[in-house]
Amino acid sequence: MQRSDLAKIVNFLMRDRGRINGEALLDEAMLSGALQNNPDNRGLPAPDLPFRYNNGFWAWDIQRFGGCSRSTIIPFMSGFGGLAVAFVPYGTVYFYVSDGYQFRWADAVMATEAIEPFCTAGAQ
Repeated sequence: MQRSDLAKIVNFLMRDRGRINGEALLDEAMLSGALQNNPDNRGLPAPDLPFRYNNGFWAWDIQRFGGCSRSTIIPFMSGFGGLAVAFVPYGTVYFYVSDGYQFRWADAVMATEAIEPFCTAGAQ
């Protein structure tokens, strides 16, 4: 798998909403819940709050870490060894692939605040 393959998967999930040529290949309600687009379906609470788990995706309310004025939920995928894909509000995606067991992506996500504010304005 190459970085471009990961980008294609992200586009399939985020931009195309699980559709190819207009045909839904994923359950729309499940994808919406997994990507935290449905406030009534945030998923299961994880033992280490403020994390949640929904249909294969994790979610973190980054409010306290980022100093956000209100709840700001970041859905993300996390894989063995150091794979992280964070879906930032407004369509920005951060991914990091490693086998060094590093899962630190919050600072990078907060850096995108300078590109398109999501924490200080219009948080989810």
